[in-house]
Amino acid sequence: MDCETAFDIQPLLTPTPMVELTPEVGQAVRVRKRLAHVRSISPYDSPDGSGRNHLVEIEYLDERKIPERDILLWEVEPSVTVLGSTSLPALADLRPDHPDSLRSFVHAHRWTRINRMRTGSQVEFEPLLGIWTSAVQVHPYQLVPVVRALQMPRVSLLLADGVGLGKTIQSGLILQELILRRKIRRVLILCPALLQRQWKREMSLKFNLEFDIIDSESTFEIRRRLGIDTNPWKAFPRIITSMDYLRMPDVLQQFVQASGIDTASASSNGHDAPAAPWDLLVVDECHNFAPQNSRRASQRHQMLREIRFLFEHRLFLSATPHNGKTVSFTGLLELLDPVRFQIHAQMSDHDRVNLEEVKVRRLKEDIKKYTLRPPFSDFLDPKEIAVDLTSAEVELFTAMREYRKHGQAYLESSGNAQERWMGHFVFSVLTKRLLSGSFAFARTWWRHYITCLMRSTMLSSIIAGWKIRLAA
Repeated sequence: MDCETAFDIQPLLTPTPMVELTPEVGQAVRVRKRLAHVRSISPYDSPDGSGRNHLVEIEYLDERKIPERDILLWEVEPSVTVLGSTSLPALADLRPDHPDSLRSFVHAHRWTRINRMRTGSQVEFEPLLGIWTSAVQVHPYQLVPVVRALQMPRVSLLLADGVGLGKTIQSGLILQELILRRKIRRVLILCPALLQRQWKREMSLKFNLEFDIIDSESTFEIRRRLGIDTNPWKAFPRIITSMDYLRMPDVLQQFVQASGIDTASASSNGHDAPAAPWDLLVVDECHNFAPQNSRRASQRHQMLREIRFLFEHRLFLSATPHNGKTVSFTGLLELLDPVRFQIHAQMSDHDRVNLEEVKVRRLKEDIKKYTLRPPFSDFLDPKEIAVDLTSAEVELFTAMREYRKHGQAYLESSGNAQERWMGHFVFSVLTKRLLSGSFAFARTWWRHYITCLMRSTMLSSIIAGWKIRLAA
């Protein structure tokens, strides 16, 4: 709007000290050096007969996270200020708006959550709010999970889109939508350790959602700043943490204590807890939590199985949720929604019907087929690029090849299937690091050498024979 406004809002923002009067519900106030608005007011008669006081519930409007709300006794606060009054301005003394400015104001008012104009009671007629407050270019297919989440009374969604379709963006849109509708407040994002910073950056830059990363370093800093007894899981409403950090026994115990619900009794009953202390759980790369078989569960699976009852809504993300084993897949679905799914060796027709209700799975080929303007580029055939290796690089590759051959021969003679599997995995990682670059390989190699030196004398003797050549 320009300077010619129909409503002079400056008198509404002028601080008006409140001495003898109490604020009204909906007013903006400044209390304890923070901007807030009044949610409710309850009269309170003082027991000593000094008069009537008022308990005022306020919600802060600034960016500070703690606390977000307060209940205070208005008359005893040292410095309180009401910003403006609730009386209407004198319209006869003001000049009208220009028609273009008024039209812009009406359009902006329709687009905000202050006045959502609906044409029906169904979700299909409810305007989406998150797309207007997000700094992303939203494609139509990315709104499908948002609508699916809004249709669920309790969100249990498996977002299994292919690589490159923007699962993080779609998760952010769901988060933004549920937060704007006041359906969720406390959110936990579980992801691999290497993706924590990426999640924090994406949520902050694209959705203006500030998350705090909880790990060993941040826990030490929080306790140094707030006290040694501070539980980091109580300090922030939106948290990102690593799946391997949370599965540590002492960390998991602190998390359960901060949640304030006995998860053991809840899980033994086979039902969700009546009141979840957390609102939404987002699990990235959720295939890492799938059980290997019906009798053997990983530590990650056991951890997620224990804390799943603490969350009212659950959102699982993975481009590869099915590893070919039905037991693992149904075990993952049971973590997502234990009411609809149980771990089985075979999926029944009823399970497949339930799966369609909680699954969103699209590939780039599907988007291109059903979209007039596909947002993806066509893939070209790969072209061979000639790489000239130096003599030192050739010698390093030769040494690595010889080391891998001797190591695999040693593992084959050991007779332990688990050691053979781990050995092939280690050699695969070393080869990838070598193809990535000499610096990345050097860091991984010396970490590998020190680990083997501590764990296995026989294997370290093989490594020692090649370490000089590899270090060169």
